[in-house]
Amino acid sequence: MRRPRGAATVASVTRSRTHASLGAALAALSVIGLAAPAQAAFPGRNGRIAVSYFDDPGGGAGPARSGIALLRADRGPAQKRTDVLACTDDRMPPRECLRDYASPAFSPSGRLIAFDAGARIGVVRTDGTRRRLLPAGGTDPGSPAFSPNGKRIVFDAARSGAARAVRDLYSVAADGSGRARRVTRNAADPSWSVRGLLAFERPTNSTPPDPQRIWVSRADGTHAHAVSSGARSRPDFSRDPDFSPNGRRIVYFSVARSRLTVVGTDGRGTRTLARTTDAAQLPAWSPDGRRLSWWWGGIWVARADGTGAHRIATDRMGPMGSFSFSTNSPSWQPLPPFPATSRSGTGSVY
Repeated sequence: MRRPRGAATVASVTRSRTHASLGAALAALSVIGLAAPAQAAFPGRNGRIAVSYFDDPGGGAGPARSGIALLRADRGPAQKRTDVLACTDDRMPPRECLRDYASPAFSPSGRLIAFDAGARIGVVRTDGTRRRLLPAGGTDPGSPAFSPNGKRIVFDAARSGAARAVRDLYSVAADGSGRARRVTRNAADPSWSVRGLLAFERPTNSTPPDPQRIWVSRADGTHAHAVSSGARSRPDFSRDPDFSPNGRRIVYFSVARSRLTVVGTDGRGTRTLARTTDAAQLPAWSPDGRRLSWWWGGIWVARADGTGAHRIATDRMGPMGSFSFSTNSPSWQPLPPFPATSRSGTGSVY
């Protein structure tokens, strides 16, 4: 998940203890533009859900733990997470030892996770081994997403270190060879579909209620066109695009509708999902296309139309309104057997 650019991270908010309630904290995060890595769902059977997390049971006294963990979609908030990457900090006060917004994104095989490692994009196996950092591009890279063949990773990066700097998309080899190259300008939160298309937010430096739309382009950034729209004559502030497993649909969060919305890659067939997705953000499609996951005060799972929602992780507030536990950035793991031809979307509802 992309961190709020030029703003405090969740851990920083936690340690400053400036929020009086969970609702106030979540509202504040929404205002500063919390956004997800739109990593896209790759077809397959539904595996576990990767999330970034921050866990501070001491309420600022330490030790605090942060990292990337795997959750079961069929379990509730009491389930035990499986850490992929994590670090524990027992300093007083605790410092940020792993990015709070680690932006986990599964590879098409489900065996690798790309993540925001700070100044670089990192790749790690799902068992936490063979961690490596990729060549940098731009400043403060984030929101990685794998290509449909798993050989490249697209990510966004700022043009400078200034607050709210415009971001561009870059592409780099997943094995770390070669340099990162710029794909398209003024774009953020990329998603790479099995049909070879990119979805992204544009522009990156606007704030609600100013317009921000979801765009779709070819993998090289050409033939870009907007696909999201407003509601009831209001311009939309759209974010968090995520491709369906067959690459035909995009789910995103519409501020104008205050709900998750689905649209075709040609901009047609816009459909607002069930009210259970009110204020839901950071959506991730399941590999079989039949379910969705998202963040809002925790991690939720529901049917693809937004009904039947249940929570699998719950954000908690500590003393003086600070976060004692927070989760972000769901990414759903694809498991074999995969469709014979990934472009066919076999086994996907959308």
